[in-house]
Amino acid sequence: MSHNVLTLNAQGASRSGGVVQALNDLSDLSLSSPSNGQVIQYQSGSWVKGTAAPNAVASVSGIDTDTGYFTASYYDPAYNAADGFYINFRSAFGDPASLLELTNDDTYASHIISFFAINSQYWRGFSLVAGHKYRLRADVCIPSNSDTGAYVEAQWQTSGGTALGPIGFIRRPSENMSRLDGVIDLTGGSDTDVGLKYISKSGNVAFIQAGVDNRQISITARIIE
Repeated sequence: MSHNVLTLNAQGASRSGGVVQALNDLSDLSLSSPSNGQVIQYQSGSWVKGTAAPNAVASVSGIDTDTGYFTASYYDPAYNAADGFYINFRSAFGDPASLLELTNDDTYASHIISFFAINSQYWRGFSLVAGHKYRLRADVCIPSNSDTGAYVEAQWQTSGGTALGPIGFIRRPSENMSRLDGVIDLTGGSDTDVGLKYISKSGNVAFIQAGVDNRQISITARIIE
């Protein structure tokens, strides 16, 4: 076979000038009529255009307050929501306006909030929209006026009781900040409620929704695929 009959995009061996290549010139790639925001992905044995997973996040962020500790009263799991499922974090009351600042992309995840009164609201978890995989993360602590060595055991779970990550120990800030991770795959499922399931506690734990330590709370549900 002579090199003189080989061509690349109509450019032969004896021709001069640049060779212009486009993605559509690749034999194993199909890119008809792409639209803004699409990506190249491998699917069913070939490279095709596809829609990128949104980098969407619903979150709860602790904000600074100058209120100090409200009370020395202690956390009682019996005061959780009626279903006994979620650990509750105080999200709003009279002064200051809030301890947990809620930010929300409700296209993919919305907050589950319990309203006891206009100034008494509690964050309970996320309602996640099907069709994506989510990474769940909670950086949390119990208030510093809890007993030394006290802790709460908790775990990311669905409202149906499916564990989404390991059990973690939530302690005082001086005894290590706690990170609880979880992952849930809803690509082939249905909309699902998730939250931090209370497992057990040890010692006197001050109310998680009270105290200046709420500034250190950060909870997110982020799409990873």
